[in-house]
Amino acid sequence: MDLDAIKLASNGNRIIPALIVHQDDRVDELLVSHLGMSGRWLFWPKGRPPDPLLEHVHLKLSFEDGATLWYQDIRRFGMLRVVPTARLAKDASLKLLGPDPLAVPRDGQALGEAARGSRVAIKVWLLDQRRIAGLGNIYASEVLFRAKVSPRRRAGALRADEWTRIAREIPAVLEESIARMGTTFSTYRTLWNEPGQYGERLLVYDRAGEPCRNCGTAIRRMVQGGRATYFCPECQRR
Repeated sequence: MDLDAIKLASNGNRIIPALIVHQDDRVDELLVSHLGMSGRWLFWPKGRPPDPLLEHVHLKLSFEDGATLWYQDIRRFGMLRVVPTARLAKDASLKLLGPDPLAVPRDGQALGEAARGSRVAIKVWLLDQRRIAGLGNIYASEVLFRAKVSPRRRAGALRADEWTRIAREIPAVLEESIARMGTTFSTYRTLWNEPGQYGERLLVYDRAGEPCRNCGTAIRRMVQGGRATYFCPECQRR
């Protein structure tokens, strides 16, 4: 099994991104994994034994070099399934996912055309995994702040220059977060069971009442589509 080939799915029936684990070329099957709310993969290199006290471990994989990979899911909202390689493109778990914003980046014009006529708020539109797979709640707030677009604006009413800024900031925010191994608030851990380090770089998310780092105005929090949204009312005027 090739650990380096664990990747985000770019197409695809569940509305959450998938991880696809490729085995070696002699095995014509793939392991499709959805992390759900609390699922995570934990990796131990050769010479480092796994933590024997870990609970809720549903899959244990061993590599020829002595390394170990475990799948842990406390709340059991995730999913693991073996899929024949030839049937991956038709798999029900992947059909509804939109393009991966890093593997298949789109410019402002393409995003604007996809949102044409939409009356939903831009923040809600960005979280629709049928539109963009893998852009989560934290990063949608950060993208809109950096693009200086109000999360309350209708997606179908944004100007071309606003879509251009959004298209620029989506990969920028995601790549910066990946470089710092993600954002940890409670249970999220990296493959090496360490917290992500991007939280200290957040400009608006989870900073309600704190001063905006651009203008000093207090950051506000509201709920959209059942998810918390953070924004600066001055930098992101309607």
